[in-house]
Amino acid sequence: MFIVSHPVRPRLDTAGPPKTSIAEAAGHCMEETMLRKLIAAFAVLAFVTVMGAPTNLFSEERKFSEGQLRQQQKMKDCAQDWNAHKEKTGASGQAAYRAYLSDCLKGRPISAAAKAKDPAEEKKRKAKESAEEKAAKKKEADEEKKAKKEKADEEKKAKKEKADAEKKKKAEEAKEKAKAKKSKEKEEKAEKKKAA
Repeated sequence: MFIVSHPVRPRLDTAGPPKTSIAEAAGHCMEETMLRKLIAAFAVLAFVTVMGAPTNLFSEERKFSEGQLRQQQKMKDCAQDWNAHKEKTGASGQAAYRAYLSDCLKGRPISAAAKAKDPAEEKKRKAKESAEEKAAKKKEADEEKKAKKEKADEEKKAKKEKADAEKKKKAEEAKEKAKAKKSKEKEEKAEKKKAA
């Protein structure tokens, strides 16, 4: 037996010559291979360019002048002082912070704007206080309601216990009467027997 392999089979149509020839298919494969080689060459070239570049371009640190370093330190100090100022005066908000920072950096006394409270922050604070107050009132009302319910339950329980005690007492009295009646009847019967 013979095994015949066909790497590219021409398309068979009823009319006309085959659409793809073996030569065309081989040319297409060569173009694809060349394109892949070209892409790989560009990738290698880019990698070599990046790796061969001087390293100090990427790792060079910026050097600041004495004035710039002093200004940076002053900004850090003013930012730290802001927290103490904020606690002392109750100032809040971005506008107050900026005014404080400006005054601090220029070495001027702190202005009224830096001591002002941000209206939005003040509104939030008031809303929070109002919500806390409402929550406290609600909690107090709930506790009062709970105490009233417990008191009512205790009263109800006490009434029930009293009623049960009275029923029990009446039942015992009835029992005692019945017992006394029976004993009396027995005595009467015994007396009648003696008399007869």
